[in-house]
Amino acid sequence: MVWSLYLEGRGLTLRTMSEIRLQNLNILINEIWFGSQTEAARQLDCTSGYISNLCNQNKGIGSKTARKIEKAAGKPVGWLDSEHSYDMIFAKIKLLNHSNRAAVKLFVDQLIADQSDE
Repeated sequence: MVWSLYLEGRGLTLRTMSEIRLQNLNILINEIWFGSQTEAARQLDCTSGYISNLCNQNKGIGSKTARKIEKAAGKPVGWLDSEHSYDMIFAKIKLLNHSNRAAVKLFVDQLIADQSDE
């Protein structure tokens, strides 16, 4: 079984490949297919019931399915297997104007300071 280590809150959490692929499928559904499992199914040439089963963890996302999803979404091979939640946050922060980026930095700095006070 493949595991990935990522930060959650203050601790480290191990995640399986299945969990990572599921999170990334949900990212794609929201970002690429407008939050629509039906649209994802149309692009993947499968039923919306199949996508629903993947999202509800009734079926796992195997390597063959992962590659099919990546291709339909225009992502490189292996994209579904890697953590992307932090990448999305940083990409969205870069879209902010200077003043708003400064506000985000100030907020994060304050969170870090508050954490060290505990």
